[in-house]
Amino acid sequence: MSDRGEVIAVWRSWLFGTGVVLCCLSAIGVVLCFIVPFPLIHLSNGGLMVNPWDQRVLCAAVLASLLASLLAAFGRGVQRILLIVLAAILALLAIVGYVQNHV
Repeated sequence: MSDRGEVIAVWRSWLFGTGVVLCCLSAIGVVLCFIVPFPLIHLSNGGLMVNPWDQRVLCAAVLASLLASLLAAFGRGVQRILLIVLAAILALLAIVGYVQNHV
């Protein structure tokens, strides 16, 4: 294999590994969306407001899932398909967990 091919192979594996790490971080965000570690904030007029940290966790989980699915393109074979499917499922679960706790 030429030097250029080796460099490309290293970059592909590094980018795919980054996608796997992002998928793991997204899984943590999904768990946080379901267990609600950030309770609702009581307002002075007696109302309730969603904690801004909860919204940030949701955005981080969904964005990490979407980036992981994009970086899955650098994988090969079955691993690529598994990462794309897992990232899509995690994005959906993050949204479902958020909606379940705030509707």
